Amino acid sequence: MPGSSACFHVGPAIGAAIQSSQDLILSFHNITHLPWYLTIPLVALGVNLLFRLPFNIYTHRIQQRRAELAPILQAWTKRIGDDIHRERVPPSRRRAEAKARFDRVTRRIWGRFGLQEWKLYGNLLGLPFWLVGIDAIRRLCGGPRGLLGRWVFGPGEAEASTVATAMTEAAKGGAAADAAIPSSGTSSIPTGSVPAADLSSSTDGVAEAIPHVAAEPSLTTGGCLWFPDLTVADPWHVLPLALSGILVLNLWPRSAAGRRLLLNMGSTAAPGSQEPATSDNNLTRGARFRAGLQRGLMLVSLMMGPLTMDLPAALHLYWISSSAVSWATGNVLRRLYPVGGYAVEPCKGIELPVIRGNRDEAAEVIKATKGTPPKKAKR
Repeated sequence: MPGSSACFHVGPAIGAAIQSSQDLILSFHNITHLPWYLTIPLVALGVNLLFRLPFNIYTHRIQQRRAELAPILQAWTKRIGDDIHRERVPPSRRRAEAKARFDRVTRRIWGRFGLQEWKLYGNLLGLPFWLVGIDAIRRLCGGPRGLLGRWVFGPGEAEASTVATAMTEAAKGGAAADAAIPSSGTSSIPTGSVPAADLSSSTDGVAEAIPHVAAEPSLTTGGCLWFPDLTVADPWHVLPLALSGILVLNLWPRSAAGRRLLLNMGSTAAPGSQEPATSDNNLTRGARFRAGLQRGLMLVSLMMGPLTMDLPAALHLYWISSSAVSWATGNVLRRLYPVGGYAVEPCKGIELPVIRGNRDEAAEVIKATKGTPPKKAKR
């Protein structure tokens, strides 16, 4: 038709994906006959291994290849310092000039080897799959609207259904009251025969029952230990605190240099290490942004448990299981693709201009001759 325009909305597609995930989780639970406190962690394991692990491997390989180029960046640091000294740059501008030149060189090298800054955020591509999974769990346990639902469908999906049901109940009550009123406009029911408190209490009961209509009934008894009902919040708030703990553990750096950088404690070079000394002021722009982002995420992780204490236990169980799988796969990736150890210790200018033998070689010779030094050859 003339004047008509095609319009595509992602809402139906995402809604269908969430509904399919919900049906798949229910089918898996019905086939395996596992309790929900085991089904939910297995769902989190599957989502992480199928949809998030490939992106994490890609990002980790980018970090490893960047670390292999550390000697080249070290050499450029020396070259930039010599150029600035030769060009007689004023001392007040040397640090800023060196940082700007190093940023340009770093970006050029990363681009030459296909290691651009934006590729380090490739693991974020697995976040939508995780959101679909947790929103499917949210629908099963009758929890509040999640981040994905509010972004796609707006804030009023659950509220609209609740209001519609309440209005239906009110309409039924209003129709019954209208039937009891004669056409003359005077009520045949004596005043006070239907207390207002009874009407309000019945309305409150309907409103309280509405949010749990869509919940899977078996989830109310699918928990374990101190949280037998997965559709309500953890009564002891252990799961929210455990969630904050595992999130902080995932973000906490494994190396001493990373911890110094996270806490902004100056030089990140550990005493006696082979890594170059760097500080927050000497980092590239991308590295400074990542350090600030990690600090912000660490703060959010600490607050996540207290902020989500009222969520159903099923959501916390899924989130904790997913974070635990991420921690385990991260450790495996660090062993398979180690990052670091490629930096070269710069010369200090006090080395002797001779080649000295290794003391370990002499010790091996003495050990091979059973403790007696080798005899000199006779002429």
